Amino acid sequence: MGQSKTSGSLRTTEVEAGGLVGADLMGAETCGLVGAEEGGLVGAETEQEFVSCFPLGAIVLADHDIDDTTADFLISQLLLLDAEDPKKDIRLFINSPGGSVTAGMGIYDAMKQCKADVSTICMGLAASMGAFLLASGSKGKRFCMPNSKVMIHQPLGTAGGKATDMSIRIREMAYHKVKLNKILSRITGKSEEQIEKDTDRDNFLNPWEAKEYGLVDDVIDDGKPGLVAPIGDTSPPPKTKVWDQWKIEGSRKARKNLPSELKLIRNGYAGSQSDEDKGIQQDKDTPTSV
Repeated sequence: MGQSKTSGSLRTTEVEAGGLVGADLMGAETCGLVGAEEGGLVGAETEQEFVSCFPLGAIVLADHDIDDTTADFLISQLLLLDAEDPKKDIRLFINSPGGSVTAGMGIYDAMKQCKADVSTICMGLAASMGAFLLASGSKGKRFCMPNSKVMIHQPLGTAGGKATDMSIRIREMAYHKVKLNKILSRITGKSEEQIEKDTDRDNFLNPWEAKEYGLVDDVIDDGKPGLVAPIGDTSPPPKTKVWDQWKIEGSRKARKNLPSELKLIRNGYAGSQSDEDKGIQQDKDTPTSV
């Protein structure tokens, strides 16, 4: 099978914002870096414009499921940038739903192997192993964008085949669970029992909750009005005037304007009040006799 000019190698380019490393992790035949002269990725100009808004520094993008292919690329990128300039921070932008525990632990080991500080930034979603890698960045340099989301939970997996083989797989999953809980306990300062309880099911955290939990150090928020607008049931930053106003007015208005389940079933959308809705509303407005 023919191989692309960029396959199996990492090619760098200088852009206005500094060195960029960004491989297409969906296929091994498109692993050229953004801005390569020949065989470069489609949309390279757009990605260069995107990178130009960042301060000087090396940037790594983790924006796919974490599998062995993704891990190979990210590990090579981290080690390459660290070898080029160990005094320059490496920025690892994460927008990933998670993936393989073993692949994620390989990336984790590479991050710890780097002499340079690895700053992690969540843009969009950092879930499962994505959240673990987000929390594993250099202390004081772990961030969330204001409209991002973090999700932690226990390892997922399946076991099939012979009973003995299934028991081996189950023991391995239990081992990974204990190991991840120990590392998260060390990172966040919480007890292993608390970590196990909090990761028993999918646990979604907004940026400020992730900061309070110890997964990140700060939220990138320049304070512009409307940057974190309370929409629907989305929780804005707690302990602020915006939060108090939303809690008092926003949730009440949302409940009042919420269409009934019967109305949605009949009409498929929030239309005019049905007879049942009118009857319910009339009962609410009529004083109860004593």
